[in-house]
Amino acid sequence: MFEALLALTISLPIISITPPEYDTAQDASIQLYGGIQSPNRDLLAGFEAGAKFEYLVIHPYILRFGLDYSESTVTDPFAPAGTKSSLTLSSEALVYIGKNGIISYMGLGVTYGINSIDINSSTRDSLKRTLDIDEVGLTNNYGYRVFVGMRFAEKIVFEMSFQQSNPQYIYKRQINAETFSEQNIDGTFSVARVTLGYLIPL
Repeated sequence: MFEALLALTISLPIISITPPEYDTAQDASIQLYGGIQSPNRDLLAGFEAGAKFEYLVIHPYILRFGLDYSESTVTDPFAPAGTKSSLTLSSEALVYIGKNGIISYMGLGVTYGINSIDINSSTRDSLKRTLDIDEVGLTNNYGYRVFVGMRFAEKIVFEMSFQQSNPQYIYKRQINAETFSEQNIDGTFSVARVTLGYLIPL
């Protein structure tokens, strides 16, 4: 995936910016998209779906604000087995070039993930029996995203990106009826993403 991102980035003809008279980008639009996240040491391949609001600030710069939902299975041997779910808010900036309905672009952004994990029953029983852990969760956290992509026929969007975040696993033990102890352990989620979207002009 990293090689593909590098190759697509190099292929972008960013030396000469497209003259405004050939610009096919919309002043404002909504992008609906879905895609997959690649497997890695920490997670199995997962899916995501979301929407972004795009605003053309000034040729050739666009700001995007998005919300997406993703889900995948945790495979880190040092983390509890279960399903990780994230609702991610994003704020991104991109620069683009192109004409005749085809646009290439690249950019980066900041993300904020609202995370949760649903551990499976065998893991829950094992944690309770061996470590006296009653509940496992994930903290919300900031991360970053870098991406490159292409638009076809002014509305079809293909994008590849890399995203990293570092939430903490929360382990809770019940001391008595009213008291819990809590231990936080660092985690890392680094994923490559491939998405396909559709732009709706506003």
